[in-house]
Amino acid sequence: MRLRILPVACLAFAFAYTPPARAVSAADARTQSFKLQSEGMRLYKEGKYKDATGAFQQVVNLNLNSFLAFYYLGICLNADRRYGEAIEPLKIALDLQPDYVQAHLALGDAYLKQGDTGEARAEYLRALELQPNYAAAFDGLGRLLETTGQDDQAEQQYRKSLEINVAFADGYTHLGDLYLRRSRPDDAIQLFLKAITVKPDFSSAYTRLGVAYGRVKQYDDAIAAIRKAQMLTPEDPEPYVSLAKIYLELQSFRRCEAQIQAALALDHDHPGAHLILSDLKRAQEDFGAAVEVLEGLYERGIEDALMRRAVGDGLKRARLDAARYAALKTAIERTPAAPQDLVGLARFMSAQGAHHRAADLLLQEARLVETAGASAAQPAAVPIGPTPSGEPLASPLSAPQARFEAGVELLAARVYPQAVDLFEDLAGTPPAETGDARPGQPAPELRAAALFNLGVARAALRLDEQAIQAFTTYIAGSPADARAYLYLGNACLRLGRKEEARVAYGSFLERAEPGPEVSQIQRILETIGRDAGGPGAGKAP
Repeated sequence: MRLRILPVACLAFAFAYTPPARAVSAADARTQSFKLQSEGMRLYKEGKYKDATGAFQQVVNLNLNSFLAFYYLGICLNADRRYGEAIEPLKIALDLQPDYVQAHLALGDAYLKQGDTGEARAEYLRALELQPNYAAAFDGLGRLLETTGQDDQAEQQYRKSLEINVAFADGYTHLGDLYLRRSRPDDAIQLFLKAITVKPDFSSAYTRLGVAYGRVKQYDDAIAAIRKAQMLTPEDPEPYVSLAKIYLELQSFRRCEAQIQAALALDHDHPGAHLILSDLKRAQEDFGAAVEVLEGLYERGIEDALMRRAVGDGLKRARLDAARYAALKTAIERTPAAPQDLVGLARFMSAQGAHHRAADLLLQEARLVETAGASAAQPAAVPIGPTPSGEPLASPLSAPQARFEAGVELLAARVYPQAVDLFEDLAGTPPAETGDARPGQPAPELRAAALFNLGVARAALRLDEQAIQAFTTYIAGSPADARAYLYLGNACLRLGRKEEARVAYGSFLERAEPGPEVSQIQRILETIGRDAGGPGAGKAP
């Protein structure tokens, strides 16, 4: 047989690795190479990319003509986010076997992650020249178009890949991600479920499904889906990062940090883990740590162009917010504190996800206003922003306004009993005869809003009978508000009162603008119609 001559690039790459400690026979080299390659493929499938990379590095030292070893080395480096290092072995694989379409795809992915869209496009097109109906190449073009802001064209490419291969799970997840970014979570959920149907052990689809459930506030379903992903691929940090985001939104800071630390134990430089850790530190009022977390990662370097940009943007925001927080904190420590400074810091902390802290500040402002004898209701505070002198820009609130905003923050912090107390007090205040708020009394509009939120807080505590009372009373005074019918229908459905739920949902659909909630309620009504005889049909959002 004619020996194949290795390209110069291949030799140069192979010599970059440490040669075997001793000379081995050709037969021993083949045996050892086969064992290492099998072990590397097993490690790759288990998500142990660093170990798999080490195995394939040994294989290419032993067998310089194994295109498959160079290919797997490249995709292991891709999976380990070492995109620059992945390019050379993938090129060598293609020198050894130019028509290997999977290697063209992997090389295109490495270029795309580094932000080189021109080379990425060329590799995806080469794959299509070799295999015109290669679904993964159309999917690659879709991801490329999405990174350049061409969402409509990206969707066309994703759909083309799925027309070619209806069992292409990656295509469903990538199109679902696009829908998530475009605020179409219900459509994304259906795509992720489809991906799981065609590939039941697809960990990434379960993770994305959990993220989508989180967007529509179905937190139990979100946590269950991500836990499934963790079980399928315990070495993958991504499900831990996604679950940390859910816990942060649920204001469960301890659980959030536990998931972040689990992700960092698997991959110390995972950008998503650092971003969510920075968000957690901000919510905990540790802005110095929030900046430090991102500074260290950014200085170490990030090969993924999109993540590098995201971390860079996050670092800029963290630095600006750290300076803003220091100015606001200094302002409220003055003696005596000014009500508008407390409002300014409360709204700033709310934007950082520290809702309980924001509620405490607003209640402090309410007490301060009452003590100072403020009488007339004040206008709502304007958005916070720096003035030329760096002072906070906000207006004081009347005591009822401050308590109402505190109740909203407690709802966001999931401290429902205290929120119920605040809204009951505001909603139960007798209305003024003149229609104008007397000193210390909520205006009629504020009282009505408190009544609505009282229903929301009671429903969150599963006090559905009391929630129904609050929503029914609210609707009597505000019959055009579609949201009230939606929440009323949810409470009725949880109690198994399907006919009342059907009527409430019908009233919601008559008044609501098109959107995800409309589609969801239409599906619930279909479920109620199919299962009219059984209790508790459907699932209230």
